[in-house]
Amino acid sequence: MKVSFHSILDFVLLLIFFIDYKKLQNSGANMTKLYERIKEILNNGIGICDRYYDFLAFSSSQLREHSCWMFSSMNGISADSIRKSMGDFRNIHPVAKMAARVSIIEN
Repeated sequence: MKVSFHSILDFVLLLIFFIDYKKLQNSGANMTKLYERIKEILNNGIGICDRYYDFLAFSSSQLREHSCWMFSSMNGISADSIRKSMGDFRNIHPVAKMAARVSIIEN
């Protein structure tokens, strides 16, 4: 299935880090609110300007760097439909192994 996109704005690389650009790590402080916010964005998407982006995928290196790809649905193409077109990854565990399989397809 060949899919063409009308704009680079359909995709966003979401990077998650502290204001001082340090990577996320458990600093001993209560990180629950931060983790809940990240989970909310991954589950429900995020609005940026006049577009709304849903979680698409991540590679193993993006998992280590706390980043992922988000996609803005258009013309009947959604992040979910793109993932489904890549194959069935439901039975691949752990998450890092699944990410490696998805990143092979992305590249």
